[in-house]
Amino acid sequence: RASRIFRAMLFRFRAGLRYTFVACTAASGLAMGMHTTQMQAPPPSSDGPLSRAPLFAKADTYGGMLIDASKLPTDKSEFSRLLSESCDEWRSEGKRGLWLSLPIDQSHLVPAAVENGFTYHRATTKSLTLVRWLPETPCTIPNAPFHQVGVGAFVINEKEELLMVKERSGPAAKYNIWKVPTGLIEPGEDLVDAVRREVEEETGVRTMDEGAEVLSFR
Repeated sequence: RASRIFRAMLFRFRAGLRYTFVACTAASGLAMGMHTTQMQAPPPSSDGPLSRAPLFAKADTYGGMLIDASKLPTDKSEFSRLLSESCDEWRSEGKRGLWLSLPIDQSHLVPAAVENGFTYHRATTKSLTLVRWLPETPCTIPNAPFHQVGVGAFVINEKEELLMVKERSGPAAKYNIWKVPTGLIEPGEDLVDAVRREVEEETGVRTMDEGAEVLSFR
């Protein structure tokens, strides 16, 4: 069966391949806070000593501080004052990178953090992470993940026929071409599982559990 978005067609494939399907992956474009959960690990934490700053935070393993959002004041003015005092204290203690992850219900504190020198680092559907580099040296805080991983699938049946689709919407639709099933990996999803899911979503075809091989990366 074909989905509402895709039409499927079997083409004769004469290369003699015997794979159930072959996965191809590609990095595709920028993703600001979407489809990147798997790669968005929080900053490494440690059980180091607590700072003397008024805001509660823990030292990470890179000489920085992880600010505990659960213990922040709800008033924006008070938060701004305490954050400013804390930044001064952390600088005097030789701290480097500061990390502040605010859930949606604390989003009213974002302007105060920006006023205190914090910048956006990454976002998810439920939180925004901001960072600040304290020393007068080049910042070494790593960039947020910014790639999406795409997959394409060569699905070949016992007759050596290759499964192709034609998109009714999306970038390829305007070219009216037949192509292999493609899509993006979801957060935390295995590469092979992503290929199987995309094939079934686009064409209704369920591939075998065994026989998958990676053809190439680009």
